[in-house]
Amino acid sequence: MSLIQKAYTYIREQILQGEFMPGTLLSEVEIAEQLGMSRTPVRSAMSQLESQGYVVTMQNRGIFIKEINLKEMIDIIEIQLAFQVMALKVIRETGEMPDLEAMRHHMEAQLLATAEKDYFQYMQHANLFQRCLIASSRNHVAIQMLDTLQDKSMRFAIINYKRTPHTPHFSANKLNQSIYDHLVAGEFEEIEALLNTVVELSKRRLLELRMM
Repeated sequence: MSLIQKAYTYIREQILQGEFMPGTLLSEVEIAEQLGMSRTPVRSAMSQLESQGYVVTMQNRGIFIKEINLKEMIDIIEIQLAFQVMALKVIRETGEMPDLEAMRHHMEAQLLATAEKDYFQYMQHANLFQRCLIASSRNHVAIQMLDTLQDKSMRFAIINYKRTPHTPHFSANKLNQSIYDHLVAGEFEEIEALLNTVVELSKRRLLELRMM
């Protein structure tokens, strides 16, 4: 792994895990010292992260962690729904089921992370559960797009979790169990209806956050 990749991976993980919250001023000097390298690879990593929308450079002020865009999150939720509906259509047409064993593994890992109050691990497995379903579409472009979008949705979820500690979280446990049970039973229309309901609820909550 190059020094640039090492710096990029470290900063990105800190952002995704909510260690660097939106509005945080980043210090190239401090990060370079922590990683035992010069500022040059850190600066290159920052440029990559800025091109991907994680940080923003403000003239005469420095590099800041970028705020989450709620409209973008609503768009991401709608795209993820479209991918899941597409996957369900392919399953109905081909009869080829997703990897149910992997989906069950991610459900169990979600429950374990919930018990341990490890929200980052919980979100990782919730996203991987969703990826298993969408992968059954055999649409590689959609899967590549999903991987990028899930990074953004992961970041938003972690930030929201840290900012609203008294709000109930871990809601995907029940949802994913229902999706799994309907898949096993071949009840694909029920899954689509469930997903549509959950998406509308999620969009309403995001709009409520915008008004806070």
